[in-house]
Amino acid sequence: MDDARHDSSPENPKDDPLQRIAALERRVAVLMRENERLETFLAVLRHRTFGRSSEKMSPDQLSLLDTPAPAPADPGEADPSGEDTTGQRRRGGGGRRPLPDNLPRVTREILPVSTQCPCCSREMTRIGQDESKQLHLVPARAEVHVTVRPKFACRACGELAQAPAPDDRPIERGLPTAGTIAQVIIAKYLNHMPLHRQAAHYARLGVLLATTTLYGWVEAAARDLAPVADRLLALLLRRTKIHADDTPVTVLNPGRSGTHDGRLWVYADDTRPRGGAEPSIAVFRFSAGRAGKHPAQHLAGFTGTLQADAFSGFDHLYRGGAMVEAGCLGHARRKLVDLVRAKGSPVAAEGVRQIAALYRIERRIYGLPPAERLAVRQSEAVPLLDVLRAWLTERLSQVAPRSELAKALGYMNAQWNALVRYAADGTLEIDNLTAERALRGIALGRKNWNVIGSDAAGKVAAVIYSLVETCRLNGINPEAYLTDVIGRIGRTKIQALDTLLPFNWRPPDAGNPADPGRMAIAPHTTA
Repeated sequence: MDDARHDSSPENPKDDPLQRIAALERRVAVLMRENERLETFLAVLRHRTFGRSSEKMSPDQLSLLDTPAPAPADPGEADPSGEDTTGQRRRGGGGRRPLPDNLPRVTREILPVSTQCPCCSREMTRIGQDESKQLHLVPARAEVHVTVRPKFACRACGELAQAPAPDDRPIERGLPTAGTIAQVIIAKYLNHMPLHRQAAHYARLGVLLATTTLYGWVEAAARDLAPVADRLLALLLRRTKIHADDTPVTVLNPGRSGTHDGRLWVYADDTRPRGGAEPSIAVFRFSAGRAGKHPAQHLAGFTGTLQADAFSGFDHLYRGGAMVEAGCLGHARRKLVDLVRAKGSPVAAEGVRQIAALYRIERRIYGLPPAERLAVRQSEAVPLLDVLRAWLTERLSQVAPRSELAKALGYMNAQWNALVRYAADGTLEIDNLTAERALRGIALGRKNWNVIGSDAAGKVAAVIYSLVETCRLNGINPEAYLTDVIGRIGRTKIQALDTLLPFNWRPPDAGNPADPGRMAIAPHTTA
């Protein structure tokens, strides 16, 4: 009987039904956690692809990105409810903005059929008038500017006299004026209109221009403007803090099929948040690939704080001690926002709420000197950061290790020292949105031009973006700036190059109070 009982017992413990059931249950639990992780990951991707790009989470939170405010409503526009709101006071000081005084006025006067009094037939006296204004945009038209230099000769001795040829042609023996090249550049890099669409637009004006011709103009201008962009980078490297970021671009292989990956890097310092007297600067550089050697070359000689996201290609820059890492709390917040939007995670929502309190402090101290900003951060932000740190440590011990929430919290934990460095330095920002805002134009344009024609074209784009973005940061009209600088950079000595920097530039009619070279810009705020 003992032998029979021994034979009926399982030879291998794995054949025990109870153990097999337990193993299957453990396997099911692992698969369920993995399935939940993949569902969360897919929901995040769907939201990023098809959802709203705004990161605004509640009515009292501003978007982290510096999006422009909605256009003011027309005071005469009917209310959606059907009620007539004309004449009612609108909240927020809305209404039409006045038309600029420097715009040309074309006035038409409409007189009554008769100005004789119908009662006594006397001539009426003008006692006033009513005015109404409309904005009329004149369609673009092409002009041919002809330069005539008459020749004079002495019939007695044969001496000749003629004015010398002007040296204001941006391209030697070229067809375009400086204003024409500036318009092509602005349309391509600021209004995101590819050159082939511009060629079609000019054809409708009766001017046939090949796409290669337009690119030749842009390339020639960028070649002349490159020293100005290089000078901007040299000045930026003298600062104590630089923001850095990059964005991918697809680059064609000239003469071969296929494409390769390129990168546009931006290095910037916006001094407005800290009320700095120095001008704001943004410089772009192009590279074929994202290797860490590229930012090392771009930032050679810089010593100070580099504020960026947690890109591993920057890590070697911090090892020598010449550069100190500052992180981006907005980047960490974005990972939590994705989980709130995708899965409604209450843990992520709590993290977003705590970070929002830190951003509210930053909104209050925007534009204050660094010493005042530091004092407020030390007294108000540091205690909140201590609470956030304790919450982060507790939650990390509770979440599943491989979940998307664990990844979001793990990013904050790994980058904590860099994320909170801003609280100990009044010149730093809470996030890296200075660089992200500078790259926004490229992200918008990429949807229109799709690819860059070559590595050389990427370097051309970097020069133009450097000047256009620096103009934007300093409230300068980039088209007026480029029109003037392209026209005279060829006859400007290298010693006077600084006079052509966007923030040093003065338009030809700088004495005019209605200066067309200046843009009215509102300071941005972080949320």
